[in-house]
Amino acid sequence: MQRGLYGGGHLPAPYVIDRTACKGEQRPIIYRSWLDMSLELFKQFITSDFSLAYLAHFIETLPHLFPYPSAEDLQRYNFLTVMSKTQTGYTFSSLDSVKHYMSNLTLGGYAKIGKDELGNEILLAGAFEAAVPMDLLTPCYAAITGHYPDGTPFGFRKNSRRARNHTKKWESEAILHGFLKSDNGAVSFSIDNQENKNIKSRYACDQGAELYGSNRVGIIKTKSIWAVSCAELDDIVLNRLCDLVRCDSEMSERIRVLWENQKTDLVDEVRLFNEQIGRAEAHIEHLDNLLTNPARPLSKQTEARYIDQLVGAEIALKNILKKQKAQNEKEDPETVIPNFYYILSHLPTDYRKLDSEYQKKMIRKVIKEIKLNIISPHLFLLNIIWENGIATSPDVALIWRGAMPNTNDAWTPEEDNLLRSLYPTASQIELMKAFPRFSWYRIYDRAKLYSTRRALPRQGRALVNIYHRTVTYEDLESVADLVSTPQEKEQVQEITNTLAKSTLRGELTAYWWLASDKISYSDFLNDGSNLDG
Repeated sequence: MQRGLYGGGHLPAPYVIDRTACKGEQRPIIYRSWLDMSLELFKQFITSDFSLAYLAHFIETLPHLFPYPSAEDLQRYNFLTVMSKTQTGYTFSSLDSVKHYMSNLTLGGYAKIGKDELGNEILLAGAFEAAVPMDLLTPCYAAITGHYPDGTPFGFRKNSRRARNHTKKWESEAILHGFLKSDNGAVSFSIDNQENKNIKSRYACDQGAELYGSNRVGIIKTKSIWAVSCAELDDIVLNRLCDLVRCDSEMSERIRVLWENQKTDLVDEVRLFNEQIGRAEAHIEHLDNLLTNPARPLSKQTEARYIDQLVGAEIALKNILKKQKAQNEKEDPETVIPNFYYILSHLPTDYRKLDSEYQKKMIRKVIKEIKLNIISPHLFLLNIIWENGIATSPDVALIWRGAMPNTNDAWTPEEDNLLRSLYPTASQIELMKAFPRFSWYRIYDRAKLYSTRRALPRQGRALVNIYHRTVTYEDLESVADLVSTPQEKEQVQEITNTLAKSTLRGELTAYWWLASDKISYSDFLNDGSNLDG
């Protein structure tokens, strides 16, 4: 925007372009209906001691920052914002967009007029009317960038009690990091690195929202759905793979043969992709020449047709390159991991000898997809689709997460009254059903608080309370819903109770739906019913 003239591109609110101005004389002007909110954002940031978290919360509490313009204003002005849309207006949906806005010197009337010999942008002050006074914009700019526009370092230091340390070493030790998926939300990796705690890595699943993305419910706000220990889950997956290897002595050789048979097809695919890419690039170059160096002037209709063809050709090339990238990932494991087949056949002893990065690569070469979904406060379903040659069917495990009772979940007065009424004579399962969100541990402690005692007669050595103290009725209902018949429901509830008894706090215990020898190729090949004749 040399000398303040609009040179194209997006503009930060409250700037707009007047459609009635001649194209060569258009300048950013302030849309007055948006000005007050723009100023308020900077005031809020300053009064909160430049807290982005506070500013993000302030933005999230509003239905919008800038309301949609009226139909009349839409005809008069060109609104060139790229902010996210809500039902009633525009807002910010990411921390990066907030930081960019709060440090955008365009709001102070600055225009970009080029770059110096070092590649730094040259700004022209006073190119058009400033929307935000510099006494508001300058400190916010410095708080975001670390320096003032003239290069002076920003001296303000916020009082922060928390510090985060990030170490790639820990990140790489989680073998499912970046690979584990969940239908519950986006899975991420986190480290508990406080000085007074043991260092533990976790896979965490966060809820998403349409406005903010797959893993946030606000600009920076997250809502955790579940979290599990990386080491515990990694061990469950690795131990299952080791069991499959022990059951199937021919696994390594079988996978080698599968890859040998695929090599010819892969070579043909590479040749095909290269030919398609070459043709697409030549077509794009031809269309580009027709548009930029035509033999004779093009009519508007012809030019539009060439442009449409060019756009289509570029999209086609992009799709071909995407397919080529996916094809390139189908590499022979031996080229990715030295001695892959030997390590696979000796997995129980040799896997741990690999460095962490090769451990992760190894897992990705034997698993197509792995998902962990929570089904109740303590229970998860782990679904693994193994690569061809590893197992004959998908693998499913029921996982119990050992966790302390949720003491933050308060009892209502109605629940307290019902507990005092039922506790003396009701059976354990009746009490659990009456309070499905509480474990037996919480029910017992609550009754003890009111000095309510059990009045059930003992029946010899028979257990009065069948279910473990950490089990909730929600757990029992959720696992029963996985099967059909009453007998199956009772069986899976017994399995759940057994898992609860054997799992300590912070640990995971798995029950695989099928034994490893039932999904291995050894069982498939040794079963006479699967052979011809």
